Amino acid sequence: MASHSVEHEEGGDGYFASVSDLMVGILFVFLLMLAVFALAYSDPVTENDSAAMRQRIMQLEAERDALRGDLVAATTALTTERNRSAALTVTLDASQREVSRLTAELDRLLRELVALQARVVVLTDERAKALADLAQERARASALSRDLEAALVELARLQAELVAQARALTEARSRAASLQQQLAAATAETLNLRAQIERLMALVNPRERELFQNLLSDLLLIERELANLSDEGRLHRLRRELLERLQERLRGHRIEVQISAQNDVLRLPSEQLFVLGFPTFTPTGRDRALRLLEEIAALLPCFAGGGTASDICPEPVSLFETILIEGHTDTIPGDNWRLSTSRALAVLDLMVGPLARLRELRNTAEQPLIGLAGYGESRTLPGIPGTDARNRRIEMRFLLAAPSAENLAALRARVAEIRARLDALKGQR
Repeated sequence: MASHSVEHEEGGDGYFASVSDLMVGILFVFLLMLAVFALAYSDPVTENDSAAMRQRIMQLEAERDALRGDLVAATTALTTERNRSAALTVTLDASQREVSRLTAELDRLLRELVALQARVVVLTDERAKALADLAQERARASALSRDLEAALVELARLQAELVAQARALTEARSRAASLQQQLAAATAETLNLRAQIERLMALVNPRERELFQNLLSDLLLIERELANLSDEGRLHRLRRELLERLQERLRGHRIEVQISAQNDVLRLPSEQLFVLGFPTFTPTGRDRALRLLEEIAALLPCFAGGGTASDICPEPVSLFETILIEGHTDTIPGDNWRLSTSRALAVLDLMVGPLARLRELRNTAEQPLIGLAGYGESRTLPGIPGTDARNRRIEMRFLLAAPSAENLAALRARVAEIRARLDALKGQR
């Protein structure tokens, strides 16, 4: 397009030069005509006038030539300027195109700059959040480190306690073996006394027979108590029957509990009782725990110290040393010791109002029968991963009362008393 404009301008310059020549020629003819008219209507021309006229015409021709030269020079200068203008126009067009390109590029760069600024803001926010998260993780790591140190201390304490318990268990087994021997001796002695009393009853008169009958009744009572102390299988059977009865009664309220393989624990998943991660009862969990305690309160007094006969329990027996409410958790990191203990305490705290009688129950040593313990993650169920939800549970552990040396000594003293009374009756005969 620029070359077309230049060619058009060059054609215009040639046209202008031709018109200028034509005008100069017309002007020269016009001057000649003026000179002719001036000669026609003037006075007769003298030779001097003619010479002057020729001189004038030559001047005019010289001026014409000068004007033509000036015109050519002006035309040349104009053509040069127009060429320069065309070149400048081309340069200007190129500059404008470059300006447009640079403007577009600048707009693009500005948009990229705005996008980068927005990205910087986002990255700044993300960095701030990452720093905050890092601070939280460091705080959590510090807390976990403290918890780990506390857990290690607690583990060392538990290990020492386990060693002490193992030593105590060995001593208890030794004492139990000795008590079993003493029980066997006392039982043999009561059987011997009963045989003597029955043999003598056949030889005495009716009045004396009544005295021997009283001795025999006391002796039979002692034999039954000795049987209760020595018949470990019977105690385990009574405990199993109690737990199965509790399980059946709770099933009637649509509450499922499990009995351990050793028949000494009622197990209730904590998901049925507590909000996950907290010692707070769910609305249905509180009702379930209350129903469990109500059923235990209905059956347990028969098997506590000083139990009395009833329709539910026609033959009371002091069966238990203690009943522990135990809290357990999985192995997911957290304050599991505190959580498990707090959950066990939450169940114990329900023993108010009508259930307060559970707190009043005693064992044969007149100690409170109900207790609690929190084991955290230290006693997960066998055969499943530590993180398994089934490890989060509440257990009621029923520990049997072992025969004590004091009980056995009291029974042996009563046997000795009966023997002394029997010897006295023999002497009176």
